[in-house]
Amino acid sequence: MRSAFCAGAVLLAACASGEAPSPSTPAPDVRAAREMEVPSPILGPESAAEPSPVDLPAFPPPPYPEPAALDSLFGAEYDAALAAVVLHRGTARCTQPDLSIVGQGRFRLPLYEALQSDPTLSDRYARTLRDGAFFSAGALETSSMFAAARLGAIVRRGLLGDPLADEVKEAEKEGALKAALEALGAGQVPDTGDAVPPRVQAAAALVLRASARADAWIARAFERCSDPGGIRVRSPAEATLVLAEEGDQDELRRLFEREAGEVDLRYLARAAAEVTLAADRASAWVAEAKGSGPFEYQCGTERGIVLLRGGGDDADGGTAEGPYLLRIDTGGNDRYAGGAASVRGCPVSVLIDAGGDDTYESVDDQPAFGAGSFGVGVLVDLEGNDRYTLRGPHSIGLGAGVFGVGALLDRAGDDAFAGDGFCMGAGTVGWGTCADLSGNDRYEAFSFSQGYGGVLGVGILTDTGGDDRYVLNDHDIRRPAAQSKEHNDSLGQGFGLGVRADYIDGHSLAGGVGILADREGDDAYSCGVFGQGGGYWMGVGMLLDGAGNDSYDGVWYVQGACAHFAVGILDDASGDDRYTATLNMAQGAGHDYSLGVLLDHAGNDRHRAPNLSLGGGNSNGVGIFVDGGGDDVYQSAGTTLGLASMEAGPEVPTLRHGSLTFGAFLDLGGTDSYLLPDGSPQPFAGRGRTWTQAERAGKPPFSNLRGVGADR
Repeated sequence: MRSAFCAGAVLLAACASGEAPSPSTPAPDVRAAREMEVPSPILGPESAAEPSPVDLPAFPPPPYPEPAALDSLFGAEYDAALAAVVLHRGTARCTQPDLSIVGQGRFRLPLYEALQSDPTLSDRYARTLRDGAFFSAGALETSSMFAAARLGAIVRRGLLGDPLADEVKEAEKEGALKAALEALGAGQVPDTGDAVPPRVQAAAALVLRASARADAWIARAFERCSDPGGIRVRSPAEATLVLAEEGDQDELRRLFEREAGEVDLRYLARAAAEVTLAADRASAWVAEAKGSGPFEYQCGTERGIVLLRGGGDDADGGTAEGPYLLRIDTGGNDRYAGGAASVRGCPVSVLIDAGGDDTYESVDDQPAFGAGSFGVGVLVDLEGNDRYTLRGPHSIGLGAGVFGVGALLDRAGDDAFAGDGFCMGAGTVGWGTCADLSGNDRYEAFSFSQGYGGVLGVGILTDTGGDDRYVLNDHDIRRPAAQSKEHNDSLGQGFGLGVRADYIDGHSLAGGVGILADREGDDAYSCGVFGQGGGYWMGVGMLLDGAGNDSYDGVWYVQGACAHFAVGILDDASGDDRYTATLNMAQGAGHDYSLGVLLDHAGNDRHRAPNLSLGGGNSNGVGIFVDGGGDDVYQSAGTTLGLASMEAGPEVPTLRHGSLTFGAFLDLGGTDSYLLPDGSPQPFAGRGRTWTQAERAGKPPFSNLRGVGADR
């Protein structure tokens, strides 16, 4: 069955003005603007309200070196390219007034508003967010707060000192674990004896005390979500909207919208801070007890089971007793069927494993291993070559939050992550983070994963080392895309997705923020339709790669491309990279008031691109491609290499005829090759050339269509 959100092909199909042209259709006869001497009330150079580029104020160079993150690809060459089509930075964008009229939906996020207001911010924001993701990845608390900040839920518990100083003293006292268990309603508390290492007892006490404090903040966060038939009593999969079974779609959407607007995300951030700070400190103490044992200690509480183990290869036996408030294991090759999942009656769940080659395999369709639903669920694995698997199409985890916060931190090893959807950094009305600090890792899912942000949600997947492979399965067709039934809707690898309801009841909801950040290594990314730095319906998606020779493979709306008022950015810092997209809209392309950007800062790269690509704008979209240098090869045809197209004819004027459609291509250095799909040379592009919309079309274009390409 299709999900509640994806029911019907209309959802991701054409907007009212028509979808981007398919590859089987000839590229539109772009009559893009008259040679810019015709006045336009919005774009024309004759308007006194629009200063020319030379009249714009310029900041003087600072008397000191600027941070590298401020050394933007959008420099003088970009300004010169804009001037060639009579634009400047103030006009080369979707205007805020137009966006406010056409882009309808609640819950727009600040990052979306900022990037739409100024496309050149894409460079600085991409760099700083990439560095921020890497900097914060080493701890649960910093990674969680980094994600929460994208929602404006900023809570910094460590700003004025160590917030755990007093708690550490209490947790290290004799009898602290027993007292913490009794405070959580354990009743008869078993004696720990001499087997449980003191550091494990202290770690457990610290986390349990934090969970009690977090319970109060969680209650505050959701106190207005009190409807006895509301989202709280639905399954976590239904609460995501995207994983829900078909049923009463309208009722589910109404419940979701009403209760999403009632959640206090700042209180939720405070709860997450309490849990993650304690889990980070407890992990360090558990590491000191690594290899100790054998021992096993279990105690039930009103909030879930506490299970402490060590000294052997432990296994759950394929079932998850749970719910687990806390699990700690000091070593061994262990098998887990559950844990690190907040569920009804267990608002906090923590799992810490100190070492070993562990297997995490969930029960079918159950949240597990860093899943937060109306609470906080976190998992820390300190070392080992681990395998994480979510079984079933309705499971969530591996760093996923839905009306909650989920986090997974794997500190070392060659690991494998597998799931269906809503995992590996996924969030809706909350946030989910998945961070892996080293090793050659493999991430495999179908949709809504690997950096996915739904409504009022943030999902961040961060990998800081190794040669990694990111796969959104496009061979086993489970969620056929409206654009091509032979491919899946991937909606991941840095993707923000909103709820489109203009064809239902008008209650559309803006998407969230999805980020995939990989610091280094020769990485491979593959997906179907919608992915690799993309967005839909006021969502923001970013794929941010650092060093390494990487490959990107996708189909349609991929590699810095998006549709319907969204923002998509792919930013690659260095390396000899290969980009391949097969059908349409890719590599810096925006459709229907969207901004799509691909920035490659350095390296000898090869681009195989379809129609509407490499700086292609369609139907009031803005598509920008900038390459910072290197000997590159560009192979494409159609609306590409800095070109704009408009499907709505001029016979009946609409708002679209006064809004800019813009495509820009800029290569800043190197000896580059421009080829058609058959390998023959492009007739217009080459080293040292600048080409414009009018020159390529061979006739005067509409005044709101501007396209420019330049090779320096």
